[in-house]
Amino acid sequence: MCAESQDGGGYSLIEHIVRSIYFRDDWDEKELLMLTSLSSYFDRSEYPKLPHIVSVAGYLSYVTLWKDFDSEWKRFLQRPEYSVRYFHMKEFTVSQGEFAVGWKGERTKRKEFIAGLIEIIKHNTTASFAYAVRVHDFNAALASISIHPDCPLASPFAYCGWLCVERMSRTSLEVERRPDSS
Repeated sequence: MCAESQDGGGYSLIEHIVRSIYFRDDWDEKELLMLTSLSSYFDRSEYPKLPHIVSVAGYLSYVTLWKDFDSEWKRFLQRPEYSVRYFHMKEFTVSQGEFAVGWKGERTKRKEFIAGLIEIIKHNTTASFAYAVRVHDFNAALASISIHPDCPLASPFAYCGWLCVERMSRTSLEVERRPDSS
């Protein structure tokens, strides 16, 4: 069973998974939206120099918008003036990897590139989340309370991730309750 997107946009992994689980190929758009309406994506980051900081950030959106996001993002990266295969901020900021040739010192190009990516994000997401902690402060706080070292939240990454997921869950419920979200 291959899932051709009902909106004519080609193959959709999300629709494929839903149809595979429920063994149906006759979904209408409203049914698919109910089953796959909201989804979130998160990423972690670390600044290892002092002060050592770790963070987790993410976005919440409708699955149909994530499909749009994905295609818009890929098209934008492949524009002739940029022509990069992927985007990693850690490479972009220091003009390495995909950004090693033709990017260093190109302030206008860099500014327009980031502005374009931000616009794609704004256009295709519903909410954003970000939490960061200073590792030294986090560890000092843990030492002052009685918490088992195997506790999943005893890691700064896990703690930041948990905060993001908790916030995303509350926001998802708020978004789902809005009358205009159908």
